[in-house]
Amino acid sequence: MPDRKRNGRGKRLTRRRLLYAGGVVAAAAAGVGWWLMRSPSAAESEGWSEVASMPEARGEMKAAVLNDEIYVPGGFTGRPNPTAKLEKYDPDADVWTEHAPMPLARNHHSTVAVDGRLFVMGGNTDFEDPPGDEVFEYDPDADEWNEREPMPDGRWGHEAVEYDGRIYVVGGVYTERPPDVLVYDPDADDWERGAAIPVETEHHAVEVYNGEIWAVSGRWAGENLSDVSVYSPENDEWREGPSVPTERSGTAGAVLGDSLHLAGGENPDTTDGWVSDAHEAYRPDTDDWVEEAPLPLPLHGSASVEHDGSMYVIGGAWRQGLQSVTAWSDRVFVFEP
Repeated sequence: MPDRKRNGRGKRLTRRRLLYAGGVVAAAAAGVGWWLMRSPSAAESEGWSEVASMPEARGEMKAAVLNDEIYVPGGFTGRPNPTAKLEKYDPDADVWTEHAPMPLARNHHSTVAVDGRLFVMGGNTDFEDPPGDEVFEYDPDADEWNEREPMPDGRWGHEAVEYDGRIYVVGGVYTERPPDVLVYDPDADDWERGAAIPVETEHHAVEVYNGEIWAVSGRWAGENLSDVSVYSPENDEWREGPSVPTERSGTAGAVLGDSLHLAGGENPDTTDGWVSDAHEAYRPDTDDWVEEAPLPLPLHGSASVEHDGSMYVIGGAWRQGLQSVTAWSDRVFVFEP
């Protein structure tokens, strides 16, 4: 593991990082099977709290805030079984409800809210399928899904964000061409291409930050990356951003105030891999990443959103790579700076 960076006051922080390694164990006895599936205890961590769990444990999905509520479609359950379900969390009532499922089960997709509608793009249904190009639109008033114009290229393990009323799809495993930015106009139901990301990446975090789109960390060809690529939607240009101190993939991201936060992540190697509770934030006043209070439970493949000034980290897995099938989480952690 890389050394931890000093925080903004120059004091070196030391803490226990829970790492999970080893192969997936085939368990015949019910007691051993229960042991494999049990969730580790969450640690106390300053600024973090836990709210109502999801109705079903799952991971490798994305979430979006729509009408002050958090929508979480799709993801993996079981060993692994993709799901089409849509669940909604009301932060005020601390209650989850289930709504109309997607037309297809999805995993490793992107989820974005624009203009009172929810959009799910790409991913795939079966783990061995090529990256999908499907786009589904959810109307929360009618509780109905509609299929929209597909993406120009299939994507899997990508991310997408809304900027000025349009959706920007960034990175991911692709089907035909290097990963151009794909730009979707929901009103016209039409796609355009933007400049290709300079560092290919998947399982990365993407956030709109200070009027630009930041693509942070992730992995490519099985290797975790520390790269940060920053895209200007106005100029259709990329620049290099400040590298992250902890290389990992499947990390949760959110912008809180003037800082960009990353929490959790993995090295997916089956035998030598790990899952991390690392939590770091980029601060523009120092142009550097600083260490923050760790995620209470090491997780990767979680959905994450910002809501009301707090970061929600939803589901995921506490074991890495293929071992995730024994470790899906239903827990929801909230960080309030």
